[in-house]
Amino acid sequence: ADVAEAHRKAHACDPLSAFGGVIAVNRPVSKEMAAQVAEIFTEVIVAPAYEDGAVELLAKKKNIRILVAPGAPASRTETKQIDGGAL
Repeated sequence: ADVAEAHRKAHACDPLSAFGGVIAVNRPVSKEMAAQVAEIFTEVIVAPAYEDGAVELLAKKKNIRILVAPGAPASRTETKQIDGGAL
């Protein structure tokens, strides 16, 4: 599913609770998703990037915060197996 479809499905689960909410996605926001979000009251949207034109669509909304959160750094976790588990 693309990011717009994922948002549509998530919003359909509980549209009442989504009123005035925060949307966080782990993929770039498409223009299609931005158009969907522009139709509902959303206070914050956070994404790693926005497609050309998406920010302009969102910026037309009053009092929305549009944030960019780059992807998390690569994990530097090292796991060692031991008897009965892992460290």
